[in-house]
Amino acid sequence: NSFSQSGTLNFVLNGKTGDLSSSNKAYLSYVKPDGFSADSAVITNGAFKFSGQIRSPRVAYLVIGKSLAAGDTARLKLYLGEQPTQVNIPGRLENAVVTGDPLNEANSRLQKALTHVNSQLSALNADLRAASPLQRKSPAFRKAIESRGALIEQESRTIKKNFILHNPDAQLSFILLKDELAGFSPDVAELIPIFASLSPAVRSTQQAAAFGQMLEELKSTAIGATAPEFKQTDTGGRIVSLHDFKGKYILVDFWASWCVPCRAENPTVVKAYQTYKIKGFEVLGVSLDEEKSKDAWLKAIKDDHLSWTQVSDLKGWDNQAAKLYHVRGIPQNFLIGPDGKITATNLRGEALEKKLAEIFN
Repeated sequence: NSFSQSGTLNFVLNGKTGDLSSSNKAYLSYVKPDGFSADSAVITNGAFKFSGQIRSPRVAYLVIGKSLAAGDTARLKLYLGEQPTQVNIPGRLENAVVTGDPLNEANSRLQKALTHVNSQLSALNADLRAASPLQRKSPAFRKAIESRGALIEQESRTIKKNFILHNPDAQLSFILLKDELAGFSPDVAELIPIFASLSPAVRSTQQAAAFGQMLEELKSTAIGATAPEFKQTDTGGRIVSLHDFKGKYILVDFWASWCVPCRAENPTVVKAYQTYKIKGFEVLGVSLDEEKSKDAWLKAIKDDHLSWTQVSDLKGWDNQAAKLYHVRGIPQNFLIGPDGKITATNLRGEALEKKLAEIFN
């Protein structure tokens, strides 16, 4: 009954601040139908209220006294859903009690399970903030931070997967699966059984049904599948086909000149290519640049010393190869074996070096 005729959902969030009543404003950030929103509400006599429209139940972040843009600010993660949400803050924001919508009841149980993970994450962030500029530049320091971060992420994923399996009727289970476990490059083999474990009532919602359909489509580019064939034009105007590389290990690397993480990853791919090309390893770069950024694409190839074949239809996110491979975020890559089958996906950093060493050494 809280869905409007346009298919959007009307939400209400009521808050009481207790000891934080000296703060004059509350801030709420969330994604609404026309984009990202950072709303504010005046706190009067220790109370505040937000209301608005969203397309479907979703995560939001609440801040008291300072906007999220203020930097290192305590923020409360909660969910906006069909039923009104109540936030009671007796003292510190971290001790807030969120009730009302079943999503937040479920999230309270999840957050208890994540207590250890969250304390580890806080410690990691504290160490990062305390580090000197010199320390931050140290490869050993960065590697140690990345390793700790990866272990925390791994533990977090395991807890969330267990939560989903033990709460098949909770709408939060689907949201966790879609927004936090799937990411930009979903592991179909991992996700399909988890999706199947959700109750029929949860799976039959419009969003969940669309997600299930997407998982089925992603099977075509999962590990073990035959890599979809495509042809595109290289930097010299020559048509290049994926089939041209049959019989070799080839990394199909989706990137773009404007993509900062892609450019940061390029030195890793350069090193891998230089090490293993003599053993028959190939790379095929597929750029998601547009016609108007063709010069920037060519410059990036030169600046980053990318000496392998580069192709693009210069249609940006409408790149036909990217659509064929269901690419929703970059950098993303697919390692294809001599038999034309996908042997690994999303190999970045040390993972790429490790996989190639395993194959060629």
